[in-house]
Amino acid sequence: MSKHNTTTHLQSLALTTTTTKPPTRRPDTVKARDGEVVIYKRERSLQYQCRYKDENGTWVRVSTQEVSLERAIAAACRLYDQARFRQAQGLAQKAHTFAHIAQAYMRVLETEIGKQWREESKKPYARRLARQGIQRRQTALDAYLVCMRDYFLPYFKQRPIDEITQDDMAAFEYWRDKKRQRTLVASTQQNFITTWNRMMQFARDRGYLAEYYKHPRLKHKGRKSTPRPAFAEEEIERLLAFMNEWRDKGDVPRLVGG
Repeated sequence: MSKHNTTTHLQSLALTTTTTKPPTRRPDTVKARDGEVVIYKRERSLQYQCRYKDENGTWVRVSTQEVSLERAIAAACRLYDQARFRQAQGLAQKAHTFAHIAQAYMRVLETEIGKQWREESKKPYARRLARQGIQRRQTALDAYLVCMRDYFLPYFKQRPIDEITQDDMAAFEYWRDKKRQRTLVASTQQNFITTWNRMMQFARDRGYLAEYYKHPRLKHKGRKSTPRPAFAEEEIERLLAFMNEWRDKGDVPRLVGG
């Protein structure tokens, strides 16, 4: 190859090298839904994130769980649509499981029971009960805790709390009565109703449920309790004997000023 041709060939290679465009780089930030949804990547992260504003104008940030931009855009739009639907239905922006809320509420109940017992232990009759082996009196809070621990929590478990329907409540009542092997009396049924309503209000107060969400309710269908018509003579004698023993061992004279 002549010197002239060699020079021309090198110039051609140089021109090709300098004019070749680099590969197009995909953008790390994309907008969708007329700019309402922003899809982006964080540093050192393979998955795309997205953000959008809730009804209060606060940015909500969540992972799309996708590494493909096309799939990330679809996932982000789906999350945005779900958030708008929950807003329209009066639901909290994030769905919480029943178990998560129930466990938090049970911790509150245990704290209230402990506080109640500390106050009660200061009263004079508490020492008498302790001498009789009775640590403390059972209260309505104890009944609420039993309802949560033994019935509501085992039944609803990981269900999203705002997806529980009135039909679910009817199914729960059937399951509960079958477990107890009898229909509840009205007073026990009221304990379940109060427990459920208190927990739902707790969920609203903590932001697990929207303020105006209407929760499904238990029916007040317990049978009336049957009071005893009278004591038998033998039962009266046993009661009187016990009262004498209780008077002698207890603090009755001091409590009544005797």
